[in-house]
Amino acid sequence: MLKFSFFKNKQPKGFQFKPRYYNAEKEALEARIRAAQLEADSENNSSSATFDSEVMRLRMRKQWGTSSEQANRQSNIRIMWIAALLALAFYVFLYTDFDKFF
Repeated sequence: MLKFSFFKNKQPKGFQFKPRYYNAEKEALEARIRAAQLEADSENNSSSATFDSEVMRLRMRKQWGTSSEQANRQSNIRIMWIAALLALAFYVFLYTDFDKFF
């Protein structure tokens, strides 16, 4: 069969995916090593008041990470309490004779 068209048909583009390996633990370890080295360097050069933004950035990430983990933990505990209260309310509603009260 002969395909004839007045318009040029576009060919689909190929998908070229190159997978890469990502190791989050290795990256976190390298960040901690770099932060320790920068802090050690800043302590050694304490006479010169140099502000290193990378050290400050790493400190802030460290502090914010712990507070968000604590907030997540508190939120999970609150959800567990609510679920327990709802389960208790359903139990009382289903297995209690309300005819005695009315």
